[in-house]
Amino acid sequence: MPAQCAPTTPSAVVGPHGYLLQHARSDGPDVICVDLDRADPALDIALNKARPWRDTARAGDIYAARRVSDPRSTDRTGT
Repeated sequence: MPAQCAPTTPSAVVGPHGYLLQHARSDGPDVICVDLDRADPALDIALNKARPWRDTARAGDIYAARRVSDPRSTDRTGT
């Protein structure tokens, strides 16, 4: 974000758990560096429990039983 916008909306780093990890200074340019520790108990749910569920949902496996097989959906060149 440009430094001239820092007083109104300073940059920040949000962790995988949704909480603020580091906030930039609002009085001028700043660089934010954060070390993410995968073994940190605070990140356990976000990294090891919530994330595999998201991967399953994105792959469509949770809706496989309700999936409809319709030729009109696979052949999009026809009218």
